[in-house]
Amino acid sequence: MSAVEEETGQEVNQEADLLALKFLYSNTDSTEPVSSSSSGTTPLPEHLSPSLAAKPRGAPQGPGTMEQMRAELRELRDELDTLKTQHKKEIKLLMNELDEEKKMRLSLQIDVERLKKRMSK
Repeated sequence: MSAVEEETGQEVNQEADLLALKFLYSNTDSTEPVSSSSSGTTPLPEHLSPSLAAKPRGAPQGPGTMEQMRAELRELRDELDTLKTQHKKEIKLLMNELDEEKKMRLSLQIDVERLKKRMSK
């Protein structure tokens, strides 16, 4: 790939990123809180809730410079990486919790079978 093609590819990626930022700004005017109970999922553990709380963003003040947009894009990517990491940790914790529940269930099933055998004698 030539240097010109690489540069053009980078410009296209930057334009797509800028369009994504503009889209996010134009669609984040909603001030309605999202209820976790209405989604049908379990609420987040208390230790994770504060770190995942929505962070207020200032409204764009006039046309931003390219550097400001790039800096904001970097911040958003860092935030996304942080959220991904937290999500992976939470999934790991939930999987461990599920394994423990399975072990307890199996143990209870064995106890029930033993009791059934004793009762039938």
